[in-house]
This record gives sequence, C-alpha cells and structure tokens, in this order.
Amino acid sequence: MKHFVMGTAGHIDHGKTMLVRALTGIDCDTHDEEKKRGITIHLGFAHLKLPSGDSIGIVDMPGHKDFIHTMVSGASGIDIALLVISADSGIMPQTKEHLWIMQTLGVSKGLVAMTKIDAVDAETAEIAEEDIRSFTKNTFLDKQPLLRISSVTGQGIDELKNEIMRLVEESQPKKSVGIFRMYPDRIFSIPGFGSVLTGSVIEGKAGKDSRISVIPGGGKEYRIRRMERHGEETEDVFSGDRASINLSGFDRKDFFRGSLLSDRKLSETMMIDARITVFKESRKLSLWSNIIFLLGTHEQQARLHVLSAKALNPGDTGDVQIHLSRSVAARYKDRFVLRNSSDDCTLGGGYILDVAPLHHRRRTPSLIGKLSKIAEGGLPAAVEEEILKRGGAEKLSELSRSMNIHENILLDIRSESKAVSFLPFKNDYIALRREEEISLRKRLPSLIGAFVEKNPLLNRGPSLEEIKNSAYANKSKAFSDLIGVILEEMREKGEIQKKGESWFFAGKSPSLDPKLLKQVEIMDKFLESFGSKVPKYEEISQHAANSKICEKELKLVLNYLVQIKKVYRIEEEYISAMTVEKARKILKDKLKGDKEGITVAGFRDMIGANRKLCLLLFALYDLEGFTFRKGDLRFLKNSG
Repeated sequence: MKHFVMGTAGHIDHGKTMLVRALTGIDCDTHDEEKKRGITIHLGFAHLKLPSGDSIGIVDMPGHKDFIHTMVSGASGIDIALLVISADSGIMPQTKEHLWIMQTLGVSKGLVAMTKIDAVDAETAEIAEEDIRSFTKNTFLDKQPLLRISSVTGQGIDELKNEIMRLVEESQPKKSVGIFRMYPDRIFSIPGFGSVLTGSVIEGKAGKDSRISVIPGGGKEYRIRRMERHGEETEDVFSGDRASINLSGFDRKDFFRGSLLSDRKLSETMMIDARITVFKESRKLSLWSNIIFLLGTHEQQARLHVLSAKALNPGDTGDVQIHLSRSVAARYKDRFVLRNSSDDCTLGGGYILDVAPLHHRRRTPSLIGKLSKIAEGGLPAAVEEEILKRGGAEKLSELSRSMNIHENILLDIRSESKAVSFLPFKNDYIALRREEEISLRKRLPSLIGAFVEKNPLLNRGPSLEEIKNSAYANKSKAFSDLIGVILEEMREKGEIQKKGESWFFAGKSPSLDPKLLKQVEIMDKFLESFGSKVPKYEEISQHAANSKICEKELKLVLNYLVQIKKVYRIEEEYISAMTVEKARKILKDKLKGDKEGITVAGFRDMIGANRKLCLLLFALYDLEGFTFRKGDLRFLKNSG
C-alpha cells in the first residue's frame, strides 16, 4: 500500500469542504462554530479509498486569511495538493498565498479543481480556466489537469478520483526509513483510553508498543498503546500516513501546539541557517528583521539575519540565519514559512541548511560560499560541512544525533557522493572527508618513518598516542580514533607491523646504534657531574664537541635521555635525574607532616644548591602535583 496525504488549498468560500464531502462522503466541518459561521476554521480530515486499493488521507485546510497558521500546519505534511478555485470568483488573495506556501513547503504534485461550474455560463468558465492556467504557469501545477467540478450535481467528481488515482500510481512509494517524526495537529480524549494525537507522519515509521518522545518534554518517553490509520486500527504507521496515536500515560495538559512526536530524543536548536525565497507580492526583508517562524505546527517569534546580501527584495532568494526565541527540533531540508511580526502578511519561506550553525557575526565570502555549497550540494555537502565543523571527523552515531537524521540515510550518501568516507569503527562508523582520508593514508607512513629517524635510540617505532600527537593534537576525538582504524588496515595489508604499542614498517624493525649508545653514556655521566648546579647549554655543547659528538647527535642523545627519564628538561634546562630525585627525597622527608611549609631559600640551604636550581625543581614538582605553592611557601600535596 502506498501512503500519501492530499491537502485542499484555496480561498475561503470556494467550496473546498463541500468538494471533500462529495469525494469521500465525510464532512470535515465538525465544530459547531464552523457550522454556525459557514466557514472552515480548523483542519478537517477525511480519507479516500481508491479503486486500486490504496487509501489516501485528506486534509481540508481553512481558506480565510486569519487562519494561515492553521493552513501551514496542515500543508506541512501533504504530498499532493488539490488547489480549489471557484469558477464564479476566480483567483483571490488566499488562492495566491496558498499556492506560494505549498511551493515553499516542497509540494511537487497536484491538481486544480475549478468548482461551482454549475453557477456560471460556458463563456465565464472559459475565461476562468484561461486565468487559472496563466496563474499556475511555472509552478508545480503547470500542465496538470484542470477539472471542472460541481459538488452539487456531481459533475467531474469521478474524473477527479481518476486523476488522484493516476497521481498515486505514478508516484514512488514513500520510504519508511528515517527517524519517526509527526507534528500533531489535533488532540482529543477518549474515555478509557486517554489522549489521542493526530497528524501527518512526515518521516519514518512507528509500530504498536514503540517508545515515543514528545519534544520538548523533558526526555520522558511514552508507549504507543493504539494507532489508527483512516479510522481503522493498525499495527504500524508510515511516512505519508494520516495517523491517530494513543500514548499510554500521556497527559493532555503536557501537550501544546508545536510539539513533535519522535521515536528518539532529538537535538534541539535555537539558531538555524537557511535558504529562503521572498514572495513576489510580499515585502522587503532588511538585514535584520523580526518575523514569525512556522515549521510544521510549530510557531514562534524570531529574528532573521540576511547573510548573502544587505537585504532581500520581493522575489529574491538568499541565505539567512534565523535566531529563535525558543528551541525547536529540526533537520536538514525541513521546510518552513515566514510571516511578518504583525502576522498580517506571509513573507516567504524556505528550507534549513544547518540546524547547529556557528553564530555568524560577519557575512564573509567564505561563509556565503559554504552555505551555497550546502544548498546546491544536498545532504552529502551538509554532512561534509558538519564534519569540518567538528574537527575533521565524527562518529556516524554522533552525526545522526546532532543532525537529527537516521544513520541509514547518512550511510546512503556513500553512493551519491565521493566527498565523504565512512570507515567501520567498533559498532559504529567514522565519517570524514574523502580528501582528508587520502591525505591521512599518505601521511601516516611518513610520520612513522620520521619518528624512527628522529629517535634511533628508542629501539621502537611510535605508539598510537605519539602518532596522534605528532600532527593531530587539535583534531576531534573521532579523528584520533580514525588514525587507529587506518593503522590497523595498513597492518592487515602487511604494510606496517606492531610490536607491543610500537608501530614500524614491515621488515624494518628499529635497532639500536652502538655508537649512539656510547654517546648517551658520555652525556649522562657529564650531566650527573654537575650535582646541585644547573649546567649551561654552552657547557653541554662544548663537552659534546670535545667527545666528537656533533650537534645533531647531541639533540638525539638529550632527547633520548629525557624519554628514558635519566634527565629532566625543565624550562629548556637539562638536569640529571639523580639530582632531581635526591632533592625530592630530602624535601619529602622534611615536609611530611609539616604544616609550616618551606621557602625557596629554606630549600636552597637544605640541599646546598643555588636559587636557580631550586626554582626549576619547584616548577617541576608543582607541575607533577608533588608540591603546591601558597604565597612564598611550598607544601607537600597528599598525592606526593
């Protein structure tokens, strides 16, 4: 079965509700106030069973200008638009506004019903049809059938049903993959069952007994007790369904307009980047504008910052950042509508580019280029930019959480784009830009080689942490994990080997140089000979030269002595470990249980050293957490 929702649209009193009743036998005006005033105020719901066996939901939307918010909430979940224009009145203000809104919300299939054909003569009908065809030109309704209908006599009703069935048959079934999301547009209570929420499922699927979050709602989950589709109980509801959902334990007082049902806790945001189009018959949007933001049934005041120009004129398309007054859960390519702050004019609308952007204080060319890339490159470009924003790599599960997009949808972009790679990692994937992956695979062998060359005395290759720190210290945690993944891949291919924690080239295990080992012994004894003095580097260098140790070899030797902890490097000074540990023991014995502490001068006298050495030793001990400073005194830390 295919799952689609059709929505009626058009000006007030053009016969939308009557047409739905003629199509389905269901009267959508169920409220006393609607019957009394003779106009649709609330969303109405019906369903149409087609000869093919498919059944589509129908949303009847109010046509009065005061109920545009209600119309937007109904139109947000529809797949097929039925634009209703009466033959006797023709195109009216809400006819235009509704068509603009449906285009903005991404509706791409539809039909035009010219109603009240029984109320006009043939010539008037011809003129009305010509006007309508001109009006719908270059829209998604261009070249679609225009049906002449009378809900009173039944003229054109069968033809309309056939055209609806044709559209359904020509349409691909909607995919049920994705995070389940539904904006409830109505709530009511049934004795013995509790609260029932109805709405159009915009993504994913949910089954009976599924756990559902109401967002925002403090993280509480509810179990689906019962579901209905088109008035009949069902075990599952899918994207494209009109659904009624009874949540066990849900209290009606916890519901408010704009809530979202989802099968997982979604990330919320108070700022989005978006691409919008200003309606041609609307108003100019200045650099900063106060607006009303409408997303699904969600509605709130917001501020709009134009990024791609100094202002957007009627008919313009541009990129903006929208600062919301309260948080909303949304995802890339969600579509929304904008109205002016006094709520008497629909300004335009568009779709979301980034649900977690940085705050753009300056409108730089690189920012404009990035937003254009996301808008024109689709989901792969959005993922690529999100990865860049997160330090070069990110786990798939974290991308899914931050972007509110199902993991399987993100993985699908592997076949659409060569710009993003997904590498398996434990029970997850790590996503990174393909360009970065290629660069990393080329660079890792050179990092291993450089470490071995720089540290010939260590008799090993670099550890994983040393590889990470050598060039990628500022990258994300996922990027660090990724290095381990690629190293393991290289090991499996036989390109490199691992011994303990050490990585090195296959067949080229590092080996000690006897000559360098002798030089290590010479310099170690020389530094020990200084005792409680700090050797100058010129003295170290001169002794090395006298021992026929060149400067390059000296640096290797000193680095090795530091790594094996025979020598400490403190503020670029080299001090023998023997001196450091001897002073440490004396200090520990003195300060153990001592609440008075010790000054630099006291320490100097105690170990028989000069002030410079004492200051260097205190700097080391403080850094290690062995001592701590309070004023001019040093005390032993408990961990010491």
